[in-house]
Amino acid sequence: MLRSLLVLALCFATVTSAGGNAFCIARFGRGNLFTKHRNAEEPATISLKSKPISVAIYADGEFAGTTPATLKVRAGNHTIRLTREGYKDWSQELIVEAGSDVQITVSLVK
Repeated sequence: MLRSLLVLALCFATVTSAGGNAFCIARFGRGNLFTKHRNAEEPATISLKSKPISVAIYADGEFAGTTPATLKVRAGNHTIRLTREGYKDWSQELIVEAGSDVQITVSLVK
């Protein structure tokens, strides 16, 4: 009997600018089965929330809006930076896969 199993695991994290927690996006599959179900061109989603709110978001060095926000990005490496006057900047490098959904909540430190 032919069985295919595709399990998607997302890592969710809450970090502060003082912490250096890494994010992970993982996909688990059996053989090449999972690659048949994925569209390499499908964008990844990065949802950002912060304390305080209305923090400037820079994705790969380009202004992308203010928190809270949801960004659509290509699969691959990305650098997300949050900044607000009176607070220490926060940045994190992410590796996202096509179709993944990453949720990030950041508490900026004064």
